[in-house]
Amino acid sequence: MKKGASTLGDLRVTGEPRQWLVRFVDVVHDCWTKRGLEMGLLDALLPDQMGSLRSTTELSRDGGIPDILKDIAEGMGLAVRARLLDAQLGEVARQLGIDRFGSAIAKAIPGELSESKLTKDCLQALQTKLKEEASLSEDNGDLVRGSIRFLDYLWQTHGQQAREMATEVPLLSSDHTIGNSSNREAPWGGN
Repeated sequence: MKKGASTLGDLRVTGEPRQWLVRFVDVVHDCWTKRGLEMGLLDALLPDQMGSLRSTTELSRDGGIPDILKDIAEGMGLAVRARLLDAQLGEVARQLGIDRFGSAIAKAIPGELSESKLTKDCLQALQTKLKEEASLSEDNGDLVRGSIRFLDYLWQTHGQQAREMATEVPLLSSDHTIGNSSNREAPWGGN
């Protein structure tokens, strides 16, 4: 089944791999509940959102994070989709009428990454990687663009409620250096 498999497409199963996995998780959950079988059978068998098979300890459940925020985080060098369970598995479980899939996955993968947590991770990455008074360069250009996209995301999704966080985002100043933003107004103004 998983011998030598490192991606979802590598699994040697009969039928569509996601359907097979959902059914397998259901059987493992049933055995775990009734007989105390270890959920460790799922290690290196569940796919992340990039299609790579991961250990359950490497994965988190996706708490409804918008794709645009995942794109922004990935552009900053945060491998978000590699940390998140393939979201299509839940849809396949619904289509197959396997109601216990969600609870089985919650037992196997107790952690969930939320939009709020990823937003904080993005801010921390920008603050760590964009050093004050550093000059714009090829090395930090993606981060500078990421800071702009991140601010746009905050405004589009949270408006004035994101003011405090927005003031903490490092930005490129007019002299092409990174400025400390903690003492400035939110980019969209207001008091």
